[in-house]
Amino acid sequence: MINNYENKIHTISGWCRKLCRKFTNSFDLDNFKYTNDTFGHDRGDKVLKEFSFLLQKYFKNDIIGRWGGDEFLICTDKDKNLIYDIAKHINLDLIKIQKSFDTKIDKQLSLSIGACKNKENFEAKFKKADLALYKSKKSGKGKVIFYEDLDYIKMEKEDF
Repeated sequence: MINNYENKIHTISGWCRKLCRKFTNSFDLDNFKYTNDTFGHDRGDKVLKEFSFLLQKYFKNDIIGRWGGDEFLICTDKDKNLIYDIAKHINLDLIKIQKSFDTKIDKQLSLSIGACKNKENFEAKFKKADLALYKSKKSGKGKVIFYEDLDYIKMEKEDF
């Protein structure tokens, strides 16, 4: 019996293999739980919809999937510099969205991205993108980190 995780991996893996994308990106909406808990689930749903529209705007010809909650996966042919630029634009857009309903902004909505080059099977790429996302969030949220750029020696000292 295939569980939900395996089904998602199988489906997305097939899409990425067929369309030969450069990077697998794991996206996470920082401080979404705060927004959802403070302003209600209706507002949280609106934020997720607006965030989805931003992803569609900036990643028009790419594969976009909601992984769960406030996490999304994107398989793209865009290069590293463009991914960095898009993240900056999305983070600016998220500030505008948040200001439309939050006057204090105690915790700012932002986008963290973990990315990995598409050189192996999807599950391995996903794990590497997810590790890069973890490091992105751990280093201050609202950042983009590529797995290939991680400093493994520094990671071992921090994580163990």
